[in-house]
Amino acid sequence: MAEKEISRFQVAYKQIVKDPEFNYRKSIPNPLPPEVIAFVQERLAAHRALKKQDAATADSTPLMDFDAADKMLGQTKTPLNPAERVAVYKLLQLTADIHRQGLTNPVTVRESGAGAEGNRTYFLVAGERRYLACGLLGLTQIQINVKKGNTFDLKLLRLTENMQRDTPDAYEEAAAIDAMMKEKGWNQVRMAAELSCSPAMISQRLLLLTGSTPELKAAVETGRIKATSAREMASLPAPEQKKVLDEVVAKQDAKQKVTTAQVKESVAIEKAKLKKEEPPAKAKPKFVAGGYDDDGDDEDEEDSTPRPAKPKAAPTPAPAKVPEDPMAKYRRALGNSAFIPKTREELVDGILLLKQRHTKASADGSKEDLVRKLANRIIALEWALGVPSRNL
Repeated sequence: MAEKEISRFQVAYKQIVKDPEFNYRKSIPNPLPPEVIAFVQERLAAHRALKKQDAATADSTPLMDFDAADKMLGQTKTPLNPAERVAVYKLLQLTADIHRQGLTNPVTVRESGAGAEGNRTYFLVAGERRYLACGLLGLTQIQINVKKGNTFDLKLLRLTENMQRDTPDAYEEAAAIDAMMKEKGWNQVRMAAELSCSPAMISQRLLLLTGSTPELKAAVETGRIKATSAREMASLPAPEQKKVLDEVVAKQDAKQKVTTAQVKESVAIEKAKLKKEEPPAKAKPKFVAGGYDDDGDDEDEEDSTPRPAKPKAAPTPAPAKVPEDPMAKYRRALGNSAFIPKTREELVDGILLLKQRHTKASADGSKEDLVRKLANRIIALEWALGVPSRNL
């Protein structure tokens, strides 16, 4: 971005106006409902009266009664939709915070180029909620940062500020990103570079814009779930998206804490289920003489077109069978024993010796385990030699 900060100073509140080149938050009614303005003025008057009586008590008393504020927002003459109600409620929270601490983060503006010094108009670039909160408090002076840059650069600046917060305005931010990418013909990598963020962050914002069901969008705008959780859900098809959303809302209604990590795990489970349900991929048709053969995928269709028979491949001759070395059989049968006869005569002598030991062990009533081992060795040697020992 090419913007450059000129200076930071204080100007009259009335010198700042909304820039016609910018799209401001649609979730905040313009103008604010008169009931909201009257509510804040009543709270300010009550707080000033308390301060005259007891300054210490006034300093420790919150400006807003948020239970009363919530009730008021549900009774405006012009009904607020859920997203507007949440946005105005958060604006009242910010108003109370600025009343207590002052404006710690000045609003960002650009010069209009019209008017003499001290009476110049400034266009609001970033900090709309702070600007409105100061107006509700009746402040006559406001701190500003003046920035230079063309309209597009300043839009990037505004987006950068907004993307650092997880707010119900996530869909407006995503729409702004999409519009700016289309305006400049940028891809996600270039857009990420301009906003000093990762391409994955841009991708997540755009997925939220294109993948959300109306129910998911409403849940974010009304503050039921965070935008970070919604970005995970937006990667699912509508039925699975609804399932995860309903689970999250049900847990929250039961006063259970639901983290983004838990939502991510639920989404992964649904994706795994979808992967298992995918039908097997259709085999690619094979080329044969006369065209492609789809191997009978269309079983109900009759094809009377004669096709030449597929040529049969010549059978591969089986390799000549090489007889195994009897000594190799012996070694394998006896577990590669160290006692390996060198000749047929030694092999026969070994069988006879083992038979003598077997007969003696059986007659002496030796342990059954020894008799079994001797018998197994005799059988192995006979098998290796290829003839029964009785024929030796």
